[in-house]
This record gives sequence, structure tokens and C-alpha cells, in this order.
Amino acid sequence: MTAGFLTAWRIWDRMYCLASRLQYVDRQQGNLFRIVVKRYRGKPVIIGDRIMLEPGDWYAKLHLHNLRIAQLLEKAVYDGVDGEVGMARLVLRETHKSLPALASYLNEHPHSAMIRVLMGTTLLHRGAERLGFVIKEIEDPRIRRFKFFYFRWIVRMCSPGRWRGSWKEKHFPAPKRVFLTRDQLEKLCNAGSSTWKKS
Repeated sequence: MTAGFLTAWRIWDRMYCLASRLQYVDRQQGNLFRIVVKRYRGKPVIIGDRIMLEPGDWYAKLHLHNLRIAQLLEKAVYDGVDGEVGMARLVLRETHKSLPALASYLNEHPHSAMIRVLMGTTLLHRGAERLGFVIKEIEDPRIRRFKFFYFRWIVRMCSPGRWRGSWKEKHFPAPKRVFLTRDQLEKLCNAGSSTWKKS
């Protein structure tokens, strides 16, 4: 990534955070999560035989810090990490390391008692299940299409070339919704660092 591109992205990122009211979980420690706590306005989210989210429920909307991830991946390539699997494991490990601060942030939030579910949208869902997330397709085709092109742009612009090249057009993963309950988040934080290493 060029210095000019990074500067432009930082400016755009600050504007996006202001517009979407995103809050850093722990900016000083490089935490990968940014969140906004809000009321859910969509259709009921049903996982298995239970409803995880209903209109009016408070939830935490998760955003991965894509610029931070891009910088991590570039450093990984410089350090000799290569291939999609190696990069994915790196992101998974850093995501797991970011979870305890996320749990603390939610525990201290004014609406903490009412936040039962965390929800995000990502193309890194292949490893999310190993962290306890529930994966669900994006039902609205317009949102699904927008997210697909948005995430593909991020990968093309920001990921190291060797990883980016491994995701050919027809193999590019479709973004999906990921859900995590507060109870599962607490279990992950108490499980230690072995969770992300499991095959």
C-alpha cells in the first residue's frame, strides 16, 4: 500500500466512524473490533429453533478494522507468512486476542444488561465457527451484492498481492452474517488461546 493510499483511507475511515457512530474497543492496543450498540430493525433472526434477535432488541454491531488487518497482513508477508491459510490463521489468532477487551467493553456499556447478541458481516466466516460464531446467509440480495463488491474491493486494494491473487474471481468468498451470544463470548474469553488453533 502506498503512503498516499493509506492517508486517503485513514481520512475516509474517520469520516465513516463518525457517520456510523462506531466506537473503538481498545484503540491503543490495536484491537481489531469496532462496534456500535443499537436497536435491531430487521426481520427476526432465527437460528435453529430459537430467535436470536427480534425488532427492538439491543445488540452490538461488530466491524473488523480493515485497515488494521491490511497492515497486519503486509507485515506478515514481510515476515515470511505466505498463502491464504497462513493469512487466515493470522487474522483468526488476532481476532481471538481481541475478544477479552470486547467482552470488557460490553460489560461496561450502559446497555450491557440488554445486549444479548453480537452481529457482524464478514468474508472471514470460514474461521468464525471455530470461535463459536453462528454463520448465516445474507438474505437481502441487494445487501449481499453490495457487501460482495465492497469486500472484494478491500481485498484487491489492501491485501498483499500473494494472498489477493489466491482469491480468483470465481472462488472469492461470499460475505455472510456472523452471530455470537454474550454467553459464548464469555466462554471464549475463559477458554485461553487454544481455541483458534483447533482444526
